[in-house]
Amino acid sequence: VSTMKRLKDAMVAMLRHGGRRASTQKSYCREMRRFLEWLGHDQPLRARRSDVVAYLEHKGDGSVCRRKMAHAALRFFYLHVANRPEVVAEIPWPHVRKSLRSGPPWSDVDMLLRAVADPVCRAVLCVIAAAGLRISEACALRVEDVRTERGADGCRLDRGVLFVDDGKGGKQRFAPLPPTLLRWLRRYFAAVRPTGYLFPNRSRTGHIDPDVVRRALRDACSRVGLAAVAPHQLRHTFATTMLERGADLPTLQVALGHERLSTTAGYTHVRRDRLAAMPDLLAKPLRA
Repeated sequence: VSTMKRLKDAMVAMLRHGGRRASTQKSYCREMRRFLEWLGHDQPLRARRSDVVAYLEHKGDGSVCRRKMAHAALRFFYLHVANRPEVVAEIPWPHVRKSLRSGPPWSDVDMLLRAVADPVCRAVLCVIAAAGLRISEACALRVEDVRTERGADGCRLDRGVLFVDDGKGGKQRFAPLPPTLLRWLRRYFAAVRPTGYLFPNRSRTGHIDPDVVRRALRDACSRVGLAAVAPHQLRHTFATTMLERGADLPTLQVALGHERLSTTAGYTHVRRDRLAAMPDLLAKPLRA
């Protein structure tokens, strides 16, 4: 067995021990493979700090998310697998510029949801938009994760919660299940009859692939003449709209599954139309 194969197995074992998701394991191993391809050999233990710095600088033209993933993978490998912390010591994280891009207004979201042709994709996107889930969380929901509340008499109410079993960082949480979303899901369930995963793939061997949902949303945007929208922007719309309609930040933090309140605050945006409609203080002459 090659040295790299042993190190890869050790990395996966450490990631599993740390409760990292399968998608994270796959991404970290892919980033290590790209690093070694760039390095020109398969001996990561021979790499120096200058090699890591040069590689991250080489990745500088890519998206911030990809640079952060490369940084995280290399940091994890040299800290927890290779036991060579000096290789990644004091290398700063990529600077993330705060984006002003928010989600589309709710009226556009409603139009987009109705324009999605595939019923499974439409249901996934409804959950993202109305409950604020990440796309990976929504796709991985199981039938039993839809939990309705019961009244004092034991009867089911028209609202409930969604149980997110494997959120970001392997955390569990509850997300809101408002009455209209519950009615949509009931109609969806009657039409699709899923078992196991709430949103199955076509062969019903697992849950729907997030990329399939992304393509369905892009097609819906083209169909109604809107600029392309990513599923994660629907999560921004959820946060902003909830805040505008009176939700408090701590409750929104729990619904979104954020560790820090500052992260939740970053998901909320004051809409441009609200800023543009603010009072004109110079409309009347200022008194001396």
